[in-house]
Amino acid sequence: MSDPVVPPVPDALLGPLLEAASEVLRDLAPEAVPASLHALRSFHAKGMARGAARQQLRNAIEADDGFRKAVVDRFLDRPEVAAALSGWDASVAPARVGEAAGRSDLPLLASALVAARPAGWMFGLGLAAATFDQARRVGEADAALRAIEARVAQSEEAGRRAEAARSAAENDVTRLERELREERGARRLREEQGQRAIDAARRQVEEAMSEGERLQRVAEAATAREQRMGQKLRVVEAELRAARDTRTGPEIRLRDRDLQALVDASELAKRLSNGLGGVADRVRLLRASTPPPASKRERRTGFRVPSGLRADAPEAVEAMLRTQGAVVVIDGYNVTKQAWPELSLSEQRDRLVSALAALHARTGCDATVVFDGADVGPTAERRPGVRVRFSAAGEEADAVVVREVAALPPAVPVLVVSSDHEVRDQSEAEGATVVASDAFVRAMRA
Repeated sequence: MSDPVVPPVPDALLGPLLEAASEVLRDLAPEAVPASLHALRSFHAKGMARGAARQQLRNAIEADDGFRKAVVDRFLDRPEVAAALSGWDASVAPARVGEAAGRSDLPLLASALVAARPAGWMFGLGLAAATFDQARRVGEADAALRAIEARVAQSEEAGRRAEAARSAAENDVTRLERELREERGARRLREEQGQRAIDAARRQVEEAMSEGERLQRVAEAATAREQRMGQKLRVVEAELRAARDTRTGPEIRLRDRDLQALVDASELAKRLSNGLGGVADRVRLLRASTPPPASKRERRTGFRVPSGLRADAPEAVEAMLRTQGAVVVIDGYNVTKQAWPELSLSEQRDRLVSALAALHARTGCDATVVFDGADVGPTAERRPGVRVRFSAAGEEADAVVVREVAALPPAVPVLVVSSDHEVRDQSEAEGATVVASDAFVRAMRA
């Protein structure tokens, strides 16, 4: 029964026959099981369908006549097998193989040919194997094509995403450049307006001082004239007294122009006095509203940083905070968004005020913290050593920080906490020492 030998075909093409073999194996009495299949008898259906088990079943069918007969008898009893073999002849093999392939029944036809071995079965089996292999190759080619199409689609999608990201990045760069230009333009405008205001105030002071000097000269001339008139008046009075005493001298009478000169001198003196007083008040007001040149400002008391330490080291910041009479002015949100970015603004304010109160208790340094927002209002309770300020409507906290520094006496050493370059530059111009927000946070948490 082992001749002729079944030509090499894929196990998948003999699947129905091998399934019948596994059923026969499970139904055999233990003593009737071929020796090579003892280990497979306990396998479940999935185990029997694996490659190694199928090969052992196939080998047993070829090598064991009794087992092969039992398998073939059971397999040929199936109605579908009888239908597949009905009218089989080598001459119709190509057509029957093509029909089976169209119905996806090639494994059933191949298994039936191997089991029944009718005339021309090896020819038909070869055709089935070739058709099966061709279908497998076509399937693999289709799968490879689908994989390539999927990779192409992924590449195209990645390209679209990259293009969208590039476009978004270019838009962001354009927007940031525009905002930077606008900010620089606005800053230049503010600087020019401030300089024009300073120049105008200085011109007003100079004009007022010139006017004061002119009025001073007029007053001095009027005073000299008044003195001359007074001397003349005293002479006339002496003559009048002498005439009254003697009663014999000629009658002395002041001329109208002399009396008018006395009246004019008195009125001029009064106007000069009032005018000079107003000029003095105006000069004092202009001088108070015009910042003095930097060369004439009193130098602010600074800090001494311990030797070997950077100014932004926590130990150096701690040493500056412990300086006698020192005040620290904090750009509030610039610090809180560095220290507690995950909290809400009100929670950030409360957390910073509490931390500054603890810092005051530890170092004795008073703190002024400035937040943006005139309509927010202080939300944290008053804490010792901590003063909370909010910027007015339309005003940024940066300007309030610099104004707070400028308002402190030069004898007070001031430490400003901000990472904003404009705040740093203006505060240093006022003589303050500036540290970045992250350095202050490290020192505050030390």
